[in-house]
Amino acid sequence: MLKELQADELRDLVIVTYGPDHDTLAEWVYNAADIDAATVVWARDMGREKNQELIDYFKERRVWGLFADEVPPRLVPYK
Repeated sequence: MLKELQADELRDLVIVTYGPDHDTLAEWVYNAADIDAATVVWARDMGREKNQELIDYFKERRVWGLFADEVPPRLVPYK
């Protein structure tokens, strides 16, 4: 999935939603040391209001929602 996101020149923000039975050892959210310069920024879903703060900060990025615990994991444009 990361390779697909990095396949073009656009930068992305991925908001990751875990299910209620999420395996805490199956972590999707890892970021480069310089988050602002990263091609892809990963964030945990923090609820609509906090997510919007993040979206506003990274306003030049495409925003995706990732449902990490679905089989297979589902990446969709964030609404």
